[in-house]
Amino acid sequence: MAVKLFKKLLFLGLLSVSFADNLSFKLGLRLEDNLNDVRNFIVDTTSSNDFVLNSRQFLRPAGKHNTFNPDKSSTLEKLTRQYSVDYIELYNDANSSVKGILVEDALFSPVANVRFRFGVVDTVEGQVNPAKSNDGQWSVGRVGLDRSTKGQTTLKQGLFDLVLEHTLCGSIVESEDAHIVSTDLGYPSSRYESSKIIAIPAETNSNLWKISSVKVSLQNTQSSVRSAVLSTTLDALSLPVNEFSGIIKEFGAVKENGEYYVEDLSKLSNILVSVKEIVFEVKPSAFTEPVNQRYRLKLRSNTENVFVLGTPFWINNGYCLDFVKNEVTFFKPSQDLSLLQKKQVRYALNLYA
Repeated sequence: MAVKLFKKLLFLGLLSVSFADNLSFKLGLRLEDNLNDVRNFIVDTTSSNDFVLNSRQFLRPAGKHNTFNPDKSSTLEKLTRQYSVDYIELYNDANSSVKGILVEDALFSPVANVRFRFGVVDTVEGQVNPAKSNDGQWSVGRVGLDRSTKGQTTLKQGLFDLVLEHTLCGSIVESEDAHIVSTDLGYPSSRYESSKIIAIPAETNSNLWKISSVKVSLQNTQSSVRSAVLSTTLDALSLPVNEFSGIIKEFGAVKENGEYYVEDLSKLSNILVSVKEIVFEVKPSAFTEPVNQRYRLKLRSNTENVFVLGTPFWINNGYCLDFVKNEVTFFKPSQDLSLLQKKQVRYALNLYA
């Protein structure tokens, strides 16, 4: 895919500060319709599909920064195929679908000439908009970073032509009044060696980032050992019925309009996620949301007998996905805000070394 490669960037990244309760991992990329603007893509680890919003239909609600104008790109080639993707509720906040056309265009880079295929979407249907992040803000679209090697779109392959290592790393650091979300593509997982908690192979029978030997419970509830899917687009923890029912009962949560609520946050305990006997603690502040003097639980049940670890799990936990080794590394992100601020400056200046 890379026509001419002079050298490779060490990594691409994006660091953002959010004052909202809901968070999303994103990558900032320059597209050929306007090279002066860095557009944010939502990172989706449960899909292989890439799309952008067409400015013809979405300029007014989403804004110029969050849309793509195919007429302004001199390097774009329209392909003959239509583009259509469904996003399922198990790995996302709700069911949705996007439709449009499949195109090929250049991916801006100072070091290589790379082309990739992606969808330009003119129709979005469903309960949520997959181009909106968990904090309700618009993004230009999504980049699919599951484990699959083939698909109708190729942004992942194009990005990996630009970086030294085929990795995706991310973390959410919780400070007193904000969350700092870091997303790195091509960042060597070895740089997290000092803070590594555990490395575990991904299951090879799935294109998802799926790991085995996982339990989710409270101190006083039981859990079967199951597989878990890692999701960057679900703002919840999704649990099989048995584990879900045990936690809901222990919390004394009340169901209302399909959601579960509690009155007193102080009575909730940490949710324990065990990965090969290594225990991660998810605090109540991570899996609840204040609503009208109550707290909504960001917990769901599913009938797939699988855990889906979404945004609540990533708060104060970090991950590195290695696409060559098919391995997941969990690490403890730095709480040093000064180091994170230096990282933000490096991103702003496009200094990737």
